[in-house]
Amino acid sequence: MDSITADPPDALVVTLTGPLDAATAPECAALIADALHRIPAGLTLVLDLDRLDFIASGGVRVLFHAADAARGAGVPLVIVVGRDHYVRTTIDRIDTAGRLPLAERFDRRTAGTRRVVGS
Repeated sequence: MDSITADPPDALVVTLTGPLDAATAPECAALIADALHRIPAGLTLVLDLDRLDFIASGGVRVLFHAADAARGAGVPLVIVVGRDHYVRTTIDRIDTAGRLPLAERFDRRTAGTRRVVGS
């Protein structure tokens, strides 16, 4: 779970790398909680999963908790992961109700939606 940046200027981006599983879930959850705590009003929290090597059910659980926490805090959330990335396939199999706001890339207009952007 690598970094938090403020680029693009209308978002706070958390880039996750490596595996997201039971061993790394606590660190990831803490990183996301920190981002939610310090995000300025009006910005969208973007979780960039494109550099994840692996995601297990415990990692998807972290994403559900992040979505619930962001919703409770009134913070728009977008989870970025390419449609063809196997992490996306895992998430889609678990999130059959479409609770997670997934997008192929960050676009302000997709904040809070599940619409696929691009191609």
